[in-house]
Order: sequence, then C-alpha cells, then structure tokens
Amino acid sequence: MKLALSLAVLTALAVAATGDDARNGSKLKVELKLLGHTEVKAIVTNTGTETLRLLKTGTILSNAPVEKVQVTCNDTRVAFKGAWVRVMKEYLDASAFETLDAGKSVESVFDLCRMFDLAKGGQYTVQAKDSISVGGADNKIIGSVQYSSNLLQVHVDGALAAQSRTLAYSVKKRADDKECTGDKGNVMTKALQRCRELASAAEYEADQGQDARMEEYYKQSSREARDAVRDVFRGVEKVCSNRFDGKAHIYCQDVHKDCDDGTVALTYPHLSDMVFCDAFFKLIPASSDDCHAGDQGSVLVHEATHLREVKGTGDYGYGYDSVRQNSAQTNLNHADAYTYFSKSFYEKCSDGGDPGSYKVRVCRDGSRQGGCISVRGKFGVCGMSNMPFDFNRTASSLEGSPQKNCTAFQEPNCQGKTLKINQGQQMDVVPNGWNDQISSLVC
Repeated sequence: MKLALSLAVLTALAVAATGDDARNGSKLKVELKLLGHTEVKAIVTNTGTETLRLLKTGTILSNAPVEKVQVTCNDTRVAFKGAWVRVMKEYLDASAFETLDAGKSVESVFDLCRMFDLAKGGQYTVQAKDSISVGGADNKIIGSVQYSSNLLQVHVDGALAAQSRTLAYSVKKRADDKECTGDKGNVMTKALQRCRELASAAEYEADQGQDARMEEYYKQSSREARDAVRDVFRGVEKVCSNRFDGKAHIYCQDVHKDCDDGTVALTYPHLSDMVFCDAFFKLIPASSDDCHAGDQGSVLVHEATHLREVKGTGDYGYGYDSVRQNSAQTNLNHADAYTYFSKSFYEKCSDGGDPGSYKVRVCRDGSRQGGCISVRGKFGVCGMSNMPFDFNRTASSLEGSPQKNCTAFQEPNCQGKTLKINQGQQMDVVPNGWNDQISSLVC
C-alpha cells in the first residue's frame, strides 16, 4: 500500500494495512456511475474467490464526507474540503466492517459537493483509486485490497453546486449542542486539560528541546522548523483552552450525522467544527502512558491540528510507522506527527528523550486532591516557559486572601514543595522563582 497519495491516507483512515493484499487472490472492482448532477454511486464488487470483511469507517463505504474519490479539473487536482475522520484500529468492532462474499457487490452513494467545492463549475474527472483495509474474524486489520475505478466525466453547474454544498452543511445546530453537559461534559473537561498539558509540553520542547526529538518526528531541527512546530502547538493549546473567541467549535453531539460505527471524531476544517462521537466517550481511555497509544487528550491534539486556524494538517498514513516513513515536509503537515511528538515528550518515552526533563504536578494543596495540573519541562533552565494557559485559573482563582499556597510535586511520589502564587497572577510563563524552586525538588 503506497502512502503518498492514497485516499485512505487523506481521509485519516487511521487503520493502515500491513500488506498490499489481505489474502492471495483477493480482488476488488469499483464502478462509478453518475446519478444526477453531482451525486455519484460507487458499486464495489468482490471479484476474488474469498469473502472479504471491508472496513467501512473512513473509506469509500462510509456515510461521512471523506475523500472517497479524486477529482481533477484540467489535470489539476481539486482540493478536498470534507471531513477528516479519526478511527482507532484497536477499538474497532464488527459494526465497522462490511462482509462481502465472493461475487457479491455493495453500493455507496455520495454527493461530491459534500467533499469538494465545485462552485467554479465546468468539466471534472472523477476516479476512485485507493486501497481499503480488510479485517479478520477478531476485527483486527490483516491487510488491504487495492482498487482503481473507471474515469467518470461530470459537468458541473457552479451555482447549483454552491447551493448544494451550502445546503449539505446547513444543519441547524441547537444552542446547547456545544455545551457538552452531563457525563460527556465531565469527560471533555478532563480531555481538554490533558490536551493543554500535552500541547504545552510539546510547545516548550519544539522551541528549545533536544534536536534528537525534532529529528525523530520531523526529520529536521532547524530554527525555522522549530518555530513552525512550536506555533502549531501554541494553536492547539488555544483551541483546548477555548481561546479562539468561538472560532473553533467543539461538539459532543453528532451534529452533522456523520459518526459511522468505529468513528472516534471528525473535524470539518472549512467549518472549524470538531465533532466527538460516542466512541470517544465510551471506548477511548482518558490517558495512556504508552507513547504510541491513543487517549482522549491526544485525540484532541490530533483533531485540533486539522483546523485551519491551527495548521490545517492532513493524515498521511497512520501511526508511528508513518511518521518514521514520511518525508520531513510531509510530517510538518501530518496530524499524527504532532500527536506522537507531544506524547513522546510529556510521557518521556521518545528515542530522543531528554534526561534533564521531568513532570511536575502542581496542586492547590498538599493533599493532591483537586486543582492539580501536570507540567513537563526542563526546570531550572532560564526561559523555561511551558506553563499551560489555564494554570492561572486552576491554581490561583481561589476565594479568600489574595495570596495562596500551592504545592508542587516532582512525579512520581516525590517530596512536595510549597510555592506562592498571587490570585489572578498571569501564569503563561513559569515565574523565575518557581522555576528555581521546582528544579530543587528531590525524591
């Protein structure tokens, strides 16, 4: 399976196959037919000799507006403007697959206007050319099957296409759709905090950390590359701190009705919408110490990088292996490169680990009960500045006297040290006195 241009890559398939064909003799035929204006039907036929369990989520069989086809105009590829879908292969169940016996077909109908802006109008060429992941009896991905469809010529009325696209995304959202109340609200609050912690640590590491980690994840460590990566994490932290003045929207409800079985989250960059599906709340752990395993905080980091306000990343493969295989330029635009970079430093588990860095948990009091936030950094170093944006609210927005104590603990199980913070004190940057005191913590 070639990663460079495959649509499975470009739709955040997140379940990369382990080989070119799931089984010997397996074949897949895809035929495209035009049903009307920009509505297309894909007929997927198993022309092999064995039954296939084809992944639906994030593929040509999905209901979501992922990049199911390539569209060109005058030999120029039309930019994809649909949804990036987050799927996590370790949490797939039977509902995420379509069982297709030998000789049988399954159909998928979709509107090109949900995936592409065709308002320019004119003549377009459409083709489905990709590979689709195949699951085994235990719902684990065992490989993939490649396909290449016929070329479909479509003449588009630009005005009608623009109207269709507007209607496709004109879902009337209730005012409370973004509130994330109840149990989902509690989960999202914690996930946003972990996202901020991951992004904050990664921002510091990108700015002034070891070259080895930058080389591992981005294959370059120049000042220009560091600044670019740092700025992305700064944007992620703003999203997870709700500091984009309402320009980035987080939904705990399936407002666009695109959460297929197996979908964890979807991001619609053109709408600045991040939608978190039921699987995010029911299946994904709140946190994970495994460097390359997903958790709710790292899912938020991943999705936030897709936003145009942050970076507008794509998905050029899935997992740590894709990060290692991609080019330097690709990884600067690859969501998983940012996901794994942030976890590698925060969990201190990368090949390029910095022995001088460690994690500190700062709490409102010595009981470690509530009001705590974790920070990773190389404390005692001049200019260390990766304090999460919301630390001010977490540690200092307390009623009572204008000066409060809080306690810092070097993790795990280390001696606490009482620190002073003024109520409302700006904490985007670690104060010099704190920096020195934290660096003196001993186990």
